[in-house]
Amino acid sequence: SLPVIRSSPYKSADLRAMSKYPVITNCLVCDDLRPEMSNKLTILGFYGIVPNVVIRILDFKLPFDRLRFLFMAEGGDGSFKVAFRLLNQKQEAIFTSDPLSVKAPSGMRYTNLAMGVDRFLFPGSGSYKVVVSFDGKDVYEAPFTVEQGEPKDFGFSS
Repeated sequence: SLPVIRSSPYKSADLRAMSKYPVITNCLVCDDLRPEMSNKLTILGFYGIVPNVVIRILDFKLPFDRLRFLFMAEGGDGSFKVAFRLLNQKQEAIFTSDPLSVKAPSGMRYTNLAMGVDRFLFPGSGSYKVVVSFDGKDVYEAPFTVEQGEPKDFGFSS
């Protein structure tokens, strides 16, 4: 079985030798990503790199417009299905993506995988996890925090 990579450092070379899959080393959380020329991404609304992410929500009754996870990975060579899910404090899935077929480019040292949710309702404040699976096996998980925001957090005066 594949090792589950948490947001703490592992020796990537050791993990690459164990698997044909890319090894996820970091996860950046933001509002959106925009592809640019020269294999670059513009990052919009940067929240942080897990586990150092706090998302503030003013009204939990309203859907969160958009949230993106940029998984940075090393190595990998071949085709596989990737999916991700969000877990609540009870480790219950509150979102599960459909599996997506991807091919890790042969000979590439680094690979980026971007996934996200649109118009999503978080049930409330607390600790959540993002979990990534390759071919149905969990390979990465990392926590992030969602908190009740105040109007001043969003530029509204009291």
